[in-house]
Amino acid sequence: MKDGRRDKLLSMSWDVYLAYASKDAEIARSVRAELEKVGLKVWMDHTELKPGGGLVAKMDEGLRDSRAGVIILSPRVNMKRGWVRMEIDALMDRAGSAHTRIFPILHHMTLARLRKQSPLLAGLVAGNTRDLPGFAAYVRDTLAVSIPQPPGQPERHPLAALLFVAGILLSAGIGWLMIATRSPGHPEIDPGPTQQRIRFSVELWKNGQKVDGAVRAPDNPDCSIEGLVVECNGQVHDRFHLIATGPHREQVDRHFEIGTSKIVKIEFP
Repeated sequence: MKDGRRDKLLSMSWDVYLAYASKDAEIARSVRAELEKVGLKVWMDHTELKPGGGLVAKMDEGLRDSRAGVIILSPRVNMKRGWVRMEIDALMDRAGSAHTRIFPILHHMTLARLRKQSPLLAGLVAGNTRDLPGFAAYVRDTLAVSIPQPPGQPERHPLAALLFVAGILLSAGIGWLMIATRSPGHPEIDPGPTQQRIRFSVELWKNGQKVDGAVRAPDNPDCSIEGLVVECNGQVHDRFHLIATGPHREQVDRHFEIGTSKIVKIEFP
């Protein structure tokens, strides 16, 4: 079974299917460029669709033969209908199998606004277009550990698949709770300690001065990150793992405990 899954993943024509609103074509080209820089093959309608080539058939082919989907979420995306909505539905449906991952990325969109439109997608957000290099590296690294090793070789990250499935189920549960607590006729629901969300800010420092940069939480698929504000499942005094990227792409890998101030300071060497 595992060998068949590996062969299936390696036989796919593209690593990433790129879904975006037509008015976001400019940022979509930038996303594609960053993904290609890190060695990923990207399906994008701008490059794959030819005149008279059959729009729906080509999109079906791209969705079927891509290992992952990157969805650019901006205020221009119609979350109720249209091509992007259909692409999102198709990718979410394929995410139920072991062959497809989803990486939503925010563009001029706040996480709070997205939660009102789609709590499930909000729980899967993997980055922001303000840090395209960091996002591309995260997609590459995540896809690299999703392919089983050949027979006789140890798995690189045996818990990666379990963490991803747990993130999907946890995000779906949070989305249901948010909808239920806001719907008329439903009593307030106490999510309990396992469903609490903790929000904290990250300050990046170098040579005694604050600097710009980005952070990601590679071990916590439930975390949502907007700029340098992080929101994860947990509570004060839990331990978290962040990777910070500085203005010159230097990186710091740090495990830390959230204090009552909910401010994390990371110093670059």
